[in-house]
Amino acid sequence: MREKKIKHIKIIRGVDYDADLSDYGKFSNSEGEYSIKHNGGNNSYRYFNAENVYNMEEARENYERVMSYERGEWYSMYIKAEATLYTSCHENSWLINKIHSGGVYGYESDGDEDYLKDEENSQLNELKDVLLTLGFTDDEIKNAEVIRDYK
Repeated sequence: MREKKIKHIKIIRGVDYDADLSDYGKFSNSEGEYSIKHNGGNNSYRYFNAENVYNMEEARENYERVMSYERGEWYSMYIKAEATLYTSCHENSWLINKIHSGGVYGYESDGDEDYLKDEENSQLNELKDVLLTLGFTDDEIKNAEVIRDYK
């Protein structure tokens, strides 16, 4: 019978390079209900049309938030949990496999740290359920080293 073991579990925070900021608004050459004039140069849209706002003050806040993203002051990120598993295949050799939680995307890097930690725990619990399904015991999972990998 093959042996199996959990080498470690990683909590990963990584950069989401496909960020969707459309909840804040969109750039356009057409003026919308809550538009901010945008001067981004010759090859740029003329307006930022804010979304999910009720007044121009909120529209300006959305515009400034998107522009701070463009300046690199914050970034969109994902959070997932990943387990590295060893499975014996011959006398002295092991197969190494990685499995992970579904992951969640769209978190803001400058967001509330407690909220991010809660999501880490949620992803860790999702991964633990998968490990239990694969036949690992509660003790094996509980005793696995947990590494935080914030990229």
